[in-house]
Amino acid sequence: MVAKSFNDLQIDIDDLRWKKIFHLIYILMFVLIFSGIAKSATLATDNFSNNNKDGWQNGYTYYGDGWLYIDKDVKAYKIYHFGSAYANKPILIKIRFWLSSGWDKRDGYYARADIFRAFNGNTEIATYSGLSGDTTYTTTISSQTDSNGDFTLKIQPDSDRSNEYTALDYVQISTDSTNNAEL
Repeated sequence: MVAKSFNDLQIDIDDLRWKKIFHLIYILMFVLIFSGIAKSATLATDNFSNNNKDGWQNGYTYYGDGWLYIDKDVKAYKIYHFGSAYANKPILIKIRFWLSSGWDKRDGYYARADIFRAFNGNTEIATYSGLSGDTTYTTTISSQTDSNGDFTLKIQPDSDRSNEYTALDYVQISTDSTNNAEL
């Protein structure tokens, strides 16, 4: 379509500018809304470097290799204090762990599968069985702080042989509202 006069051309240009402005506003609103959903804050990170157990009880380090080892049926734990601002808040616990080579995944030969368990205090929050030994896994588990903003993470390798254990490479706890947990 050809403009009939300069005034008609000016109106078409103004309409085009407003359409672009509104389009940009919609894009900015979308970005602002959805960027707030994905944000999380890291509250704690344990990486067990230089023989540092980072406050963990009932586990041990080995020659500064950066892992926290937990023997069969032992519950290693750590109490995290995040303060009242984080009371009753959802959290995500990201754990990278290794299972010893004797770990049984129950393939028909063994009586039962060995189990990697995670607890919030005394409440079990994750159970993983059917995993292969001599393998490293990373998982994210959802949980919640208590009324004081504290969280007690316990890890237990539940196995049927004395030479089976697990080792933690790192633990990272963050805030988030997605509450997804998968291995």
